[in-house]
Amino acid sequence: MCGMFENTTARHTAWWYGCLASVSPPRTDVSARRERCLLESANRGESLEAAALSQIWVLRQITISKLILLLFMCSGCVTLNHHAVPVEKIPPELLGPSRSAKTPIDFSLLQQPVSTQYIVGPGDTLGIYVEDVLPADQPVPIHFPDFQSPRYEGQTIAPRVGTPILVDGRGQILLPFIESLHVDGMTLEQINEAIRRIYLDAGILKPGKENVFTSIIKPRYYKVTVIREDSAGTKLNQKGDFVLSKRGSAQVLEMPAYENDVLHALAATGGLPGDDAYDHVWVLRAQPRVSMVAWAEQLENGAMPEEISEGTLAEPIIKIPLRVGVGDVIPFGPKDILLNEGDIVFVESRKKEFFYVGGYLEGGPIPLPRDYDLDILGAIASASGNVNGPVGRNPGATQFRGGPSNLIPPSRAIIVRQLAGNKQINIEVNLKRALHDPQERILIQPGDLVLLKHTMPEILGNVVLSLVGVRYSIPNR
Repeated sequence: MCGMFENTTARHTAWWYGCLASVSPPRTDVSARRERCLLESANRGESLEAAALSQIWVLRQITISKLILLLFMCSGCVTLNHHAVPVEKIPPELLGPSRSAKTPIDFSLLQQPVSTQYIVGPGDTLGIYVEDVLPADQPVPIHFPDFQSPRYEGQTIAPRVGTPILVDGRGQILLPFIESLHVDGMTLEQINEAIRRIYLDAGILKPGKENVFTSIIKPRYYKVTVIREDSAGTKLNQKGDFVLSKRGSAQVLEMPAYENDVLHALAATGGLPGDDAYDHVWVLRAQPRVSMVAWAEQLENGAMPEEISEGTLAEPIIKIPLRVGVGDVIPFGPKDILLNEGDIVFVESRKKEFFYVGGYLEGGPIPLPRDYDLDILGAIASASGNVNGPVGRNPGATQFRGGPSNLIPPSRAIIVRQLAGNKQINIEVNLKRALHDPQERILIQPGDLVLLKHTMPEILGNVVLSLVGVRYSIPNR
């Protein structure tokens, strides 16, 4: 047991001299003689513990002069020349908006009002039966539509009655023995009565044999392109569980009348935008002499709606927010959510909604929550840091990279925030105060860089703990 203790003490003594040698100038003759005396005592078999204790005051005297040197060597890049502004001195306009202040809109505003009666328009295919006229001397034709709705699984479409008649682009229909009839904007009942009255007035139908039926064989459709950059199932709650590249999709929908709106377009392509998309939807109106196919290709290649609309005379871009502030006026109306032939619905990914960490924290980009605020304490926790203890996720002894032990955690954070005009501001946060003062917990904004910082007393304490050889391991649980 004594031999084991002496070997351990000898290793500790050699470690002390190695540490001092790395920061000390060449030893004086006095120091060299003291070292030789210690080694000679060990060779004679004397107690190395007693010899080391008798010489420790010499080492401490030498260490004091080196401590200040180590302090500045280790603190130069960590604490000096930050020129950071305390949180309480930051103007409100630089603090950024709150995300939690917004609430979801009434999603029924994204669909057109439900009509109890079908209004006929160009593109509709009507089923019309006029007794003894259409068709002549034939029974009532019955049609079993062979198309199925792509949105409602298992939906059955009832049989239709009458001869198929297409409503042309002028909103008119052609029937036997009479002039063309304008039906655009009329209900089925109004069309039925107008046909009956015209044939009676022309003497083609006889009173008592004036049976007329009008139905919809196939409603008009609007071809709409939906481009989505959000991805179903993407995790955004932990660093490293997200994808920086876009994984989008594009679909061309044929939307029937009374379903040609933003809500049905989203429902047919996966639902409301996910957490990796912005809380708004773009609607790009089809423009004359503008290639909507080219617009769709540009969106898929990463172009923004504002960029591809440059040079157009009309106002083709409509931004429809899905969350607004309390008391804010809804910035869109019923006409804005209607989708017509050639329109594009665009769901944009939050590819720029990240903040960054570095220094003592494990570096990398971290996605910001879309619908709630993330303050400085939450940002450190998201980066696997510990506000009130050693930082990082090292399963062994937590240390600086090439520096002293990190038993005393940093109590300051620096937020590097980008401003307009290619400028930036450094914001200093007192983490100890932030634990108790909500005003100190500044909200993280897109593009922020979060760095941890020690104060001078914390660095001095860590240097002292490093010199005396204190190590502390924190198990991951």
